[in-house]
This record gives sequence, C-alpha cells and structure tokens, in this order.
Amino acid sequence: MSSKSSSKKTSSSSGSGSGSVRFRSQSLTVEEISEINGPKLPSNGQVIGYFLFLHRTERDIQTVAKLVFHEVKRFYDNAQIRVRDERNSIKRIKSFYYKYHELKKGIDRNRPLSSKTKTDIRNFSSTQDDFFDISHNDALDTLDDKTKQFLLSQRLPGREGTMDNISERHPGPSFGNLSVVREEEVLKKTTEKESPLPSEIWAAIDESKYQPGIMVASLSKSLKPIKQEIEAFAYIQMRKDICRSDYREFLELVLLFLGAHVDRRKESTNLFHLPGPDHHARWMSKAIYALKIFLFRDQFQMTASEQFGLEHVCSFIVKYYVKLWFGSPSAAKAPVQDLNFLKAMINDYKTVNEN
Repeated sequence: MSSKSSSKKTSSSSGSGSGSVRFRSQSLTVEEISEINGPKLPSNGQVIGYFLFLHRTERDIQTVAKLVFHEVKRFYDNAQIRVRDERNSIKRIKSFYYKYHELKKGIDRNRPLSSKTKTDIRNFSSTQDDFFDISHNDALDTLDDKTKQFLLSQRLPGREGTMDNISERHPGPSFGNLSVVREEEVLKKTTEKESPLPSEIWAAIDESKYQPGIMVASLSKSLKPIKQEIEAFAYIQMRKDICRSDYREFLELVLLFLGAHVDRRKESTNLFHLPGPDHHARWMSKAIYALKIFLFRDQFQMTASEQFGLEHVCSFIVKYYVKLWFGSPSAAKAPVQDLNFLKAMINDYKTVNEN
C-alpha cells in the first residue's frame, strides 16, 4: 500500500445539472466528476458526483445507477473484494441520489428551512469523504490479511489506507477509458459497394496527425458550453448494445472531433476505420465522411470556402445531429425531440451560422 494523489475531478457547469446548492451559512455542495479515480475505494462524494455527471445526459435513474455501479465495482474487482449483488447495490445508489435530490429540492423552494432539514444537509455534506460501502457482508472472511486491513481502514474516519492500481482500467468499454472494437457487420450490406474516397488518397493520410475540430477558435466558442454534455452522451451510447460498426465509428469521430479520448481498436494499430461505402439512404454515412475529412483538413486540398462550409456541417453534426440520430428509434420521444430540434434551429443555430 502507498499514498497517491487525490481523486481527479471535473467541475460542473451551472444550470440544472449543477451539483452545488447553497443557503445562508450552510451549504449542500457536490462536485460533478467525469470519472472516479484515486487509490481508495469510492467515497460518497465521488458516487453522487459521478451520478450527477451522467444524469446530465441520461435522464433514466435506473440506467445511471447501473452505470455508476459498474464504475464503482471496478475498484472492488481490482482489490478482489466481493460486492453485494447488483440489484441491491443499484438500489442503494438510487436511494443515495434520492436523498440528495430531496435535500436539494427543499433548498430550491427558497423557504425557511426547519432545524431538521438543516441538520440533514449538514450531515449529508459532512459525509462526502466517507466510504460508499457496497462490499458483501461476508467479504472480510474471504480476504487475505493485507486486503482485509485495507477494507477495514476504508470504513474508519479519514480512510488512511490506500492500494496501488486499484483504479486501473482493464481493456473493454468503460466510461472514461473506452476500448473501441470494430464489431462484425450483422445487418444487410449496402448497395453502394465502393468508397467515394479512393484508397490511394487515404493511404497517404498520416493518421497520427489528426486535428480535433475543437482546436478551431469558432468551433471552440460554439461547442465549449456543451462539450462535456456531448462527450457524456457519446460515452453512454457506446456502453449500450450497438450492433452496427458504423454507429460506433460515428460516436468515435464525434469524440475525436471534441478532443476526447478514444482507445485504439484491439485488432488494429490504427485509430481510424478505413473509409467505407457512402450510403445514400442514410445521412449518417455522410456525417462520418464530413467529420473524418475535417479531422485531416490540413492533409486535404480544400479551398477556404470548402473548409468553411465543412466546418458548419461538422458543427451541426456534433451539436445537434448525433443526439437526434441515436434518439430516432424511440417513437415515444419523437414529438418532443422534433420540437426541441426546431427550437434549437430557430434560437441557437445562429451560433453556428448567423445567416
């Protein structure tokens, strides 16, 4: 066991997803984090902070709680500590979130708080560094002495014990460290058999010299306020069962466009897929080509007008289209999704193209 740096945190932006609530001299403050890290088992603050970060994009509480459970379980698996069954662990995570939500809702009403509510808020805030324990009731009986002492130390105030490599990520899809695997195409082949980008042109591309779109000043200004939200959405979608490899490739390119991390595929030393067919029946394939060309914009011969137009197309794809595409299978969500899209086009698209 040895000491390591404290957990890495990502501050939240203001708005409905914010985890910070204050009243007079008391406060209910939770910092959203994009991943759980550090040399200890996850704390209460890390669990609720990670939950709130995911909840900004995924509104279903059960889905978020399940994602949080698997992120927390990673630490226990690395330490070889048994955890409670998934159903009860998820139930505890949801209960912890509901407790926070009720306290926050009480403060948001802007009414005088009762002494009990103030005490509850104070108690909740004071336990943020405490251990969020989902270990199995019989866990201690199956551990070696070193791991047993580590688990016991996590249950004590101050949690002085640490363990090397407890936050290590193993190959496979996870929220903060994705292993991008090109899956076998299981659906019907397109009738468009050839790539519109000749193979000799792609062979001349240096894949190590791609440039994220967020490096362009105008795109950075437009996308920065929602960058974390889009990244979270893409990572969550990649955790789901996506049978088509082009669906996954689309999400990878969106993340690379935003400057986010995507691991290389196991079966290849390359980060990018070879150019595929251009499906005229589905606009997503054109979105894939647009993003890929813009990432390698310095290696293509384009006029200023062409690059300017491509910049607007890519901004539209990342800011609006990716969510629309992955939300389209839900008929129940279609009306509100269409209305929100029209609203965005009327009120917000001027940040992409004022004309």
